[in-house]
Amino acid sequence: MDFGDVARVALPVAVVLLVGMAAARTVLWAEVDDADARQLARRCLGPLGVACLGAVALHVAALGAAGDATVRTLVVPLVLGVVAVLLHGAGEEDEVADPPPSQAAQGRAPAAAAPAGSLWADRAAHEPTRRTGLWSR
Repeated sequence: MDFGDVARVALPVAVVLLVGMAAARTVLWAEVDDADARQLARRCLGPLGVACLGAVALHVAALGAAGDATVRTLVVPLVLGVVAVLLHGAGEEDEVADPPPSQAAQGRAPAAAAPAGSLWADRAAHEPTRRTGLWSR
């Protein structure tokens, strides 16, 4: 597999990720009534954008490494990258989290408070014996 093959594979991946970003942004722009859908779209928009830009960068780097980089071959990936950046930052006012539905309205008791400190803070008290072996360090 040479760099030309990598470039040919990376571009469709970037397009699919951009379509996913567009779908997530559409859910946020359309103000869908489903709070779960809005939360999922908000959570996925950033990682989809990063992955899309990574695929575009991989495509451009593979084109350069294969010696196929020309102005004409770089137009599409650069447009994809610009659209990904615009979709990611287009609705900064959407970044405010939806208020969670009140627990009383859902008929549930409030959740117990989380314990203070790290889970590993008092590790010595819970591990009285020293581990030995290959993975002990």
